[in-house]
Amino acid sequence: MKTYRYGAPLAAAWILLCVVGWNLLSPSFRYGEGHAQRPILAFVFLWAAAGAGLWLLARSLPSRVSAEERAGWAWKAALLLGLAGRLVLLPTPLIQEDDPYRFVLDGQTVLAGADPYRLTPSQIAQSFDHPLTPQLRGDPQARQILRRVSRPDLHTVYPPVAQGAFALGAWLSGWDWRGQRWVFLSVDLALLALLLWLLKLLALPPQWSLLWACNPLVLKEVANSAHADVLAAFFLLLAIAALCGRLQLGPCSGAVLAGAALGLAVLCKLYILFLLPAFLLWLLKRSGQGPATNAGAALLGTAFALPTAAGLAWMLSWTPSGIEAYAGDWQINAGAFMVLEKLTEALGMPPLAARAGCLLVASAGAVLIPWTRRGRGLPLLICNLQWVLLLWWLLQPAAYPWYALPLLALLPLAPHAGAARAALLLSSAASVYYLHFLPEYNNLEPLGITMITLAEHGVLWAALLLPGRRRV
Repeated sequence: MKTYRYGAPLAAAWILLCVVGWNLLSPSFRYGEGHAQRPILAFVFLWAAAGAGLWLLARSLPSRVSAEERAGWAWKAALLLGLAGRLVLLPTPLIQEDDPYRFVLDGQTVLAGADPYRLTPSQIAQSFDHPLTPQLRGDPQARQILRRVSRPDLHTVYPPVAQGAFALGAWLSGWDWRGQRWVFLSVDLALLALLLWLLKLLALPPQWSLLWACNPLVLKEVANSAHADVLAAFFLLLAIAALCGRLQLGPCSGAVLAGAALGLAVLCKLYILFLLPAFLLWLLKRSGQGPATNAGAALLGTAFALPTAAGLAWMLSWTPSGIEAYAGDWQINAGAFMVLEKLTEALGMPPLAARAGCLLVASAGAVLIPWTRRGRGLPLLICNLQWVLLLWWLLQPAAYPWYALPLLALLPLAPHAGAARAALLLSSAASVYYLHFLPEYNNLEPLGITMITLAEHGVLWAALLLPGRRRV
């Protein structure tokens, strides 16, 4: 009897039990109510427990499976339990989250035919001729959404493809934020289906898809919090699929489709830009296989640049106060950046020196990681992407858990290689982010949370740097 056959459903059942705990706690997280009484510690504890279950699930997954094991019931039962976790979270209120309120306002602005980048929410509220003015004055739900938008003095920071998703959610449910949850939960399920297809194309065990299906970070940040990063993750997997030789698209057609998909991913979340060098260098390293493959890098770059440039030009056509604020002073759950910031302050350097330093290191890593690693196969590309995304997350001044969703989408495709071990730990460790609300709600000194955050990042750096079993 093979232990992994039963280890996966048992671990998935444990994760589901923790998610049921989230459901029971969720009424205490209603917007604007009882901040000091919110069970944040209990929520984070359940997340950590679910993370332990994910680790046990990962340990139970096979490296290779027979045809009989592919058709077995155990991993399918675990998959169903992961889907059940999404159903459990479907009726819950947002847990420590307010981004979907901004999504609704942006989506309604797009549906009204207005430019979401032109005015801030505060300016929309004061406008007499904005297309949303009648609704904001006559619809109580619309006024409530406007009141709940975080940082209403700033322009939106979400790129055009994300705006399209917001508009779809607003079309589905009007001024009710739950339409955003329906949209991104649908993307989540489509991503899971794409993962299963990719695993089949790459002749990898379908059981590895459980690392996404049962991941507590995915369950929280998509099924509950409805974050747009899952859409970026979906397009990233599409870009990888386009380069899969088993599809027989040909190097040129595959490169064009991959570039277009990668551009759409950037137009969901700008940090996907860091992954472009990995794709280009991977194609250039394969240039020895023929001139068509060599031309693939140019075609991918062109197919990427055209939609991306057009979308970013529109986004930046108005004063980007949101992006300026994000780049200038946004900081939470930072690790390496926090250390570097203290160092630059001690040396009397300008306030932006730490941000510039982290950006420089992340940019250099985005080029040097794929440049220095040898190989030509698709697993190498996936591994390189993991390294780049993880490095970027660790250097972030604002290391939000949902920024890890594209990294976790890659985890099932290479769970034993490269940065996968740290990515698996991140699925649980990122829950520390939610502890940052405790000092604000309870008038506590933030020093303890700072030390916990440094410990969180320290564990991830250790997993990243210490030797272990790695295969490409």
